[in-house]
This record gives sequence, structure tokens and C-alpha cells, in this order.
Amino acid sequence: MRESMSGTALFMIVIFFVVLFTGYLCLSINKSRAFSVKNSIIRIIERYGIGKRDARELADEAGFRNDIAFELREVGYNTTHRCPDTECDTHWVPFNTQGQVASSANETVFCVCSVLSSSISASDPNMNPTNKLHYYKVQTFYNFNLQLVGSLMPFSLTIEGTTKPMM
Repeated sequence: MRESMSGTALFMIVIFFVVLFTGYLCLSINKSRAFSVKNSIIRIIERYGIGKRDARELADEAGFRNDIAFELREVGYNTTHRCPDTECDTHWVPFNTQGQVASSANETVFCVCSVLSSSISASDPNMNPTNKLHYYKVQTFYNFNLQLVGSLMPFSLTIEGTTKPMM
């Protein structure tokens, strides 16, 4: 009887470490996918965001929407979360998988806000205020996506990046 109890305990310890390793693997895969998507979104915004002051103006560009939809479909990214209510010159704008402004938090896959780059524009006092440099902040999300355990811990983590300053 003693051998069966120690065998069961050892089996439970092995199962625990298998689940722990699988969870870590899921989390790291989701995080790398979110980093990849963030970098792609930044690259697309730098292509289409010149001359635009607000992140909502990006959604008016057909090329922006098509590139975003293609990139998110290619990577298979669909993690949703709410945009933050924190520091930004404009409000965070939620976007869905089609590159359009999201209508609800359930379809928000990334968030963008425009920030006036005061440190760069302040270096040239003769610069026209309408030509001040700005940049965009981008937030993507990732979560713990393990079938049984993931439903017990429904949280999302964020990854934030910025574009280069642009006019």
C-alpha cells in the first residue's frame, strides 16, 4: 500500500510540472505573437500616419485597414482587451481585426493614441505649431491561453511600443 501512495504522489508531481511547463510555453508563445503584431502595426502606422494628427484618421485609409487585416490574419492574432484610460494627448483609440475603429471592448485587438512630441518640437521655437512632431503609442495584448487553467485566470497583459516622431 505504501508503494502505491508514493507512486500516486510522484505521478501528481509530474503532472503538476507538465501543466506548469505547458502554461509557460503558452504564455511565451502568446507574448511573442503580441510583440510581432505590435512591431507590424508600428511599421504600418509609420507608413500611413504621416500628416495625421489623430489615430482615428488612420482608420480612414483603405491601405491601412487592408494591411492591418492582412497582418492580423497572417499571424492569427485575436486577443481582446479594453484600451487604457491613461496618459495620452488624445484618447486611446480601439481597433478591431479589420483595422477599423472598434465599437466595443469585445472586439478591440489593439489600441493607438497620438502624442505630441514636445521635447522635439520645443527644440525649434520657430516651428509652426501645426507642424509639430508627434508620435503614436501602440498597445497589444496577450493572455494565458491554456484551455483548463486559462479560464480560471482571465487576465490580459499589455505590450506597448511607439513609432518614430513624424510630422
